Amino acid sequence: MNRCAIAVLLIVSTMARADVATAPIGNREEVLQPPYLLGSWTQMAQIYPARTVSRAGPVRELPIAGRQLGRVGYDYGDTRFTLDDYLRRNDGTSMLVIMDGAIVFETYRMGTAPTTAFTSWSMGKSLTSTLLGIAIERGFIESETDLARDYVPELEASGYRDVTLRDLLQMSSGVKFVEDYTKPNSKEGQS
Repeated sequence: MNRCAIAVLLIVSTMARADVATAPIGNREEVLQPPYLLGSWTQMAQIYPARTVSRAGPVRELPIAGRQLGRVGYDYGDTRFTLDDYLRRNDGTSMLVIMDGAIVFETYRMGTAPTTAFTSWSMGKSLTSTLLGIAIERGFIESETDLARDYVPELEASGYRDVTLRDLLQMSSGVKFVEDYTKPNSKEGQS
């Protein structure tokens, strides 16, 4: 049996018929409200403090697969839908499907493009755990059982003082956390 790895990235704006160039940008209280999702999620650096993290070296382009994803469909109720239908029905702005290390499907809507910046939200956790695994393999980090404060000393004076890297990756730190983007200290938590 031929096994293949498939990764799908879908970015949903929840703002039908919007265009990234004209979408309104909300403030901290509005970033999760439907009228501001597309504008805010593509311009988050205008709302929250941000900094550019430089890449470590040259970018390796993902190859385009010789055989692209065919017409994919799904049934819902008595109706057959396509990927385009799915994106339209769910206000998806873009979709990228990677199979065996090559792009088999890529599309952009609502004025987005391959260069459009988006907030990664929880996708960042997957990337972080992958990078942590690489750092452990290369000896930069000893173990996922290391305390997070060993790498971020500022955590010593917070509820995260005794939390391991594994706890953070599994979102099981035991820290009381309120996900409220309007309060600057909501991320501090207490154990």
